[in-house]
Amino acid sequence: MKPFGLDQQGEENLDLLQNTEFAIVEAYRAMPGITDYDVNDALEALTRHYVAEEAGRAPSAIALDTRAQAVYDNVRRICEWRMGRAPAASSPARAQKGLADVIYALRTIMKSI
Repeated sequence: MKPFGLDQQGEENLDLLQNTEFAIVEAYRAMPGITDYDVNDALEALTRHYVAEEAGRAPSAIALDTRAQAVYDNVRRICEWRMGRAPAASSPARAQKGLADVIYALRTIMKSI
């Protein structure tokens, strides 16, 4: 049986899924008023950003409320770190992930909201 009902791609990206979920939890701890709607808005915006990047288009501007923006910023920081684009001050290096992996992780988490 596959963990959490994940497919092969999910199993390969379990660490990325966990990192992303942790970033959401951190945002909630900093701002307890965050709702599932805020998380969904942030993840949708971030997914659109990375899909545009993958297609070679400029990402469109986003307009999020304060709570959704906090989630967006936390999750984007983790995604950028996992793609090898940004260092994490207190965290060891991890295996780099590609845009497709990040988009998959974001969509998988949105399905679970």
